[in-house]
Amino acid sequence: MTEVENSLTTTNIRRKLALIMGISNYADNTSLINATNDAKEMSSVLKSMGFLIHDNEPKLNLTYKQMRHCLTDFECSIEAGDLVLFYFAGHGTQWEDQNYLIPADNFIEKNQNNMKVRLPLSGPELGTHAINVQNLLNSINDRTPFLIMFILDCCRTYHLRNPELQKLMRSSLIHHSQGLKAMPAHVGSLIAFACAPGTAADDGQNEEKNGLFTKHLLRHIKTPNEDIRMIMAAVTDGVIVESNNAQIPHITSVLRHKYICLYDGKQDLESKLNRWNQHAQTVAGNNRWGEQLSQLHHPYGICIDENRSIYIADWENHRIVQWTSNSNEGEIIIVRKKRQFVRYCTIVSHLFTIICIVWFFIGHIWLVQEFIHAFTTSYSLKEGTQFAIVMIIIQYIVGIWLLYCCTQHQKKISGESTINKQITDNDVNLPQDDPMIV
Repeated sequence: MTEVENSLTTTNIRRKLALIMGISNYADNTSLINATNDAKEMSSVLKSMGFLIHDNEPKLNLTYKQMRHCLTDFECSIEAGDLVLFYFAGHGTQWEDQNYLIPADNFIEKNQNNMKVRLPLSGPELGTHAINVQNLLNSINDRTPFLIMFILDCCRTYHLRNPELQKLMRSSLIHHSQGLKAMPAHVGSLIAFACAPGTAADDGQNEEKNGLFTKHLLRHIKTPNEDIRMIMAAVTDGVIVESNNAQIPHITSVLRHKYICLYDGKQDLESKLNRWNQHAQTVAGNNRWGEQLSQLHHPYGICIDENRSIYIADWENHRIVQWTSNSNEGEIIIVRKKRQFVRYCTIVSHLFTIICIVWFFIGHIWLVQEFIHAFTTSYSLKEGTQFAIVMIIIQYIVGIWLLYCCTQHQKKISGESTINKQITDNDVNLPQDDPMIV
């Protein structure tokens, strides 16, 4: 295999986990147009690429507590060697060389004039009311995944309250913050910012569903058999061209492998499983021996004819049953005569065999004790002992007879199975060209 093929195989056999977050509705009326749309479409695309989306859905408009709980659960689900992707669309800001993701409840409640008022977050309050991105990256890296991808479409203009200036002036002066700060990547990680450090990203026009960065990411991320760095290069180029150099994505990566592909173009696992989703009513299954049509015991095979009728060879119930299309009731079309008698005989023979085995061991133990006692005391065997010897001899004869009967019974079943197959092929008129056999 070539090096590229080896890389593809290495990536595709790994579990791919993704946590998708999007926040549009902020409490302080700094809502974004397309953040939740971005998260929904990213979740859908990644799911089609075989990613396991955390809780099987994007997390939208979460509060700080909800974000903390969700992130903790996601971190705990990561195993060594996983491919991990975290995507966030919403507000983000920097404070004292740290990047923070802003939750939907981006305020703090304080008492003013005996009234509770909501105030915008200040820089020092971000540590307890927002998500520290570097700490999140460190926590995920501690789980030793194969690859970490952080995609942050949150370089929007955001304002922080300046409490020092607020003390000096009546008006609520706001400290202006744009974009995020560049942050170092761990070995085996890739961090993608929607725009360069210290600049703001385009959230998209009113008539568009997605922000500029995510629009191009959705366009390229599903390119089959493409290295992730080449995908991000295509995204960067598309954003730069469309924004006329006003927005420049910033990518930081420390990847050891030469070729890392997120998608091989094949149908993902969920799509394969969806092919076998049940869209019909179960009319028969298991329930072992019995006369009812809902009972199957060791079905030997199933056929479907050109009229979409289903034929099942119910082996242990000695019959072939037909279900016509769109019908909830079946019909027995071939049945072996005296099957009930054969079944009862089989049950009785099994019970008799168990009794014989128990009696065999008890009788042998007792007989051995009698022989030992007879030889040590020099007295003749009792009549009961002689009777036991006769019974053991009879058991041997009965055991040989039962073994012979079981052998003949099995040959009879095999012979009748061949006959049933011939009858099915000739009389039931099953199609011979393209039957579906399970």
